[in-house]
Amino acid sequence: MDALRPFSRRDFAPERLAQPTALFVIDMQKYFIDPQGDAFLPLGRAALPQVQALIAAFRTAGQPVLFTRHEDRAGDEQGAMGRWWGSLMERGDRQLELVPEVAPRAGELVVRKNQYSAFHGTELRAFVSHNTVRGVVVCGVMTHLCCETTARDAFMADLDVTLAVDAMGSSSEELHLSALKTLVNGFAVAAPARAICDALAGRGTGR
Repeated sequence: MDALRPFSRRDFAPERLAQPTALFVIDMQKYFIDPQGDAFLPLGRAALPQVQALIAAFRTAGQPVLFTRHEDRAGDEQGAMGRWWGSLMERGDRQLELVPEVAPRAGELVVRKNQYSAFHGTELRAFVSHNTVRGVVVCGVMTHLCCETTARDAFMADLDVTLAVDAMGSSSEELHLSALKTLVNGFAVAAPARAICDALAGRGTGR
């Protein structure tokens, strides 16, 4: 948080979560989070307890929780993503399952995406509209790719964006902080997961 303050245009305030707010849990898949995964992210694994705390807090507060899975169907066009990375994350690979620690409950939306943004070519805009969501809290991986692009698109969709900074991870601390610095300057506010959980616990209580 100290590293972000010189770049932040707005501070997190608990009142921000008084409006209908959804938690976006981005790509917490075995591919990234399991130590045996092909693209294991130690910083993503370190974020897991904070992600779990946020999920529990949103469920207790009765606010929507949704999950994304990055995966490609067999036969999908490679496109720029395939050309950039040199491969696709094809459906059917067990590594693309969400880690069991963040297993969705019945009725919670799991968005399949094949681009960085969870809004691109998915049902997410319809979900936001149907649930009258006004704000989002973003957590998951990777901060500088799917989390950042989704946060930017959420802002462009007229949503108030909050970043759970210790519930996000990238392939390096440098990339993680670089993305956060840019986002807090023009798109989002930042807060530790604990502050977000405490704000949710105080919804409607006057605290």
